[in-house]
Amino acid sequence: MVAMIDPATIKLIDLTDTTGFLDAYTYDPDNPGGLCTFYLTYDASKHNEYTQDRARRFSNSRRIKKCYVKYVNNNPILVYSFWVNDNIKGMFSKVGSLTISQKQCVINFWGLFSDVSAYILGSNNIYKNPISKMPLKDYQPDYFQTKWFTIKNEDSVSK
Repeated sequence: MVAMIDPATIKLIDLTDTTGFLDAYTYDPDNPGGLCTFYLTYDASKHNEYTQDRARRFSNSRRIKKCYVKYVNNNPILVYSFWVNDNIKGMFSKVGSLTISQKQCVINFWGLFSDVSAYILGSNNIYKNPISKMPLKDYQPDYFQTKWFTIKNEDSVSK
């Protein structure tokens, strides 16, 4: 599915460890963006020429809905949220079928001899989990919970 989200912007290298790629999801319980939103997650602590190139390309994309950082297990995760094309919204259900142009898009992205392309060419239907949930963010108290009161000892309370 990632090959058809924004083929002009997303490159194969964006899905490697070099760029800090972690996973792709169709739902973020912390920031619900509707049923037809696609998320790519990256290690936000990784910085190199590939992450800079990705950030520049993604910031110019018309398919980006929003970009934000969340902490999971005390690790910063950079989340890119994408609008989904109308022609692939049907793939968010359990079973979908690809048109010839969609198969061509997948082959152009992954390469003719990849396992993904072999699967796409050999099958009329693709099967997907209905919802792929991103992990929940760590609990982070808001400003008022952390700054309002500090208890120094049993007898005194200060602001």
